[in-house]
Amino acid sequence: MSGRTSRHQRRTVSVIGVLCAVILAAVVGWWAAAVTLGDAGVEDEGTPGEQEVWAAASHESVGRSLNLSTTVRQPSEQVGSNRFPGIVREVQDGQLDNGELVYRVGSAAVRVIESDAPFWRDLEQGNSGEDVTAVQEFLIETGYLQEGEAHGEFDQVTAAAVGDWQEDLGAQRTGTVPLGEVVAVPQTPVVIQLGESIRVGAELSGGEESVLAPTGERSFVLVLMDSQAQQVPMDATVEIAFDDYTWEAVIESVSEGDPAAGGGVEYQLTGPDGGEVCGEHCDELPADAQLSLRSSVVVSPPVEGPAIPAAAVRTAGDGDTYVETRDGEVQVEVLGSGQGVAIIEGVDEGTEVRVFSDSGTGTGQLEQGPESDPAAPDSAEHGEPGEDSGDSSEPSEDDEGDPGHEKLGDVPDGPEDSADESNEG
Repeated sequence: MSGRTSRHQRRTVSVIGVLCAVILAAVVGWWAAAVTLGDAGVEDEGTPGEQEVWAAASHESVGRSLNLSTTVRQPSEQVGSNRFPGIVREVQDGQLDNGELVYRVGSAAVRVIESDAPFWRDLEQGNSGEDVTAVQEFLIETGYLQEGEAHGEFDQVTAAAVGDWQEDLGAQRTGTVPLGEVVAVPQTPVVIQLGESIRVGAELSGGEESVLAPTGERSFVLVLMDSQAQQVPMDATVEIAFDDYTWEAVIESVSEGDPAAGGGVEYQLTGPDGGEVCGEHCDELPADAQLSLRSSVVVSPPVEGPAIPAAAVRTAGDGDTYVETRDGEVQVEVLGSGQGVAIIEGVDEGTEVRVFSDSGTGTGQLEQGPESDPAAPDSAEHGEPGEDSGDSSEPSEDDEGDPGHEKLGDVPDGPEDSADESNEG
């Protein structure tokens, strides 16, 4: 009895095992078929095995510029020689206003006065000329003479005004201006330099070079390393920032840099009209011998309009450019490109276009137009002398950037990537 029951149980288990195997085989077959058919259903007709990517056109602005610095050179020249023997008791260089002390030798004090003409003689009653006019204009400015009294004649009124000025300075009242006590400078305030001999405690014998001042001339220069210069075309526009002003400049000429200063290339700049870059604001510049101003070299002017990833633009066999939209192919015109983005005409903002992952083989690809720079690197170079590698006085390549250019969002990088670099003025 027990033997028949055992055999019956074994038979039942065998049947159940066969049924399970059949069911499992059926499930596996159904899964394989489903996967195979499902893959075939999502394959891209043009790019097997890849899922389509679409992007909506949005309003953007692209352009290419290099963040650099412009050097302003304001040369100095000798404007005064020491006339007094003795020990130097006091010196004051740097920026001085009209009438301020430069240095003192013994009891003689030397001051600067704004004048286009040099002071070449003792000034006293009976003299006349441009040097007298300069002293009278100073006395009017400081309140010792009235308006209209700068007539160029050293008369009794002028002598009295000079005497009042001397008394206020604590000097002996003479009513005359001895040669050597005033030095003519082209403008004030002025940044002056002292001659090597003019230092406290030094003994002077007379005749030493004493005061140097800016000539009033200035030049705006871009000093670039060779690698930077290769990216700056001669027709580039340079935007120079100073305080609240932005001055536009163009390249006037190119020359080799000073080998003693590291060489490179120097671009001499001028205003678009051929005048001074700073125009009517030149007098507001500090009078330092050399300034460094933040600048942006506009290689490609900004272009605005509907923007799409550059990889969405295709080129047909006849050279026409087009994009693929949800409604089919649409011919477009590329107005500008950079940073992986193309500004186009022919589709509205919000239109979805297909983004391709290949380079356009078989259907063509986006060609680089006049707004693109095929020689430009994909990103800024670092570490070379003259380039920005963290100098706090210069903007970094991810600074607020190009004046008038909008920053772009995260888009695929294309072949027309822009680059920002910085130099040291």
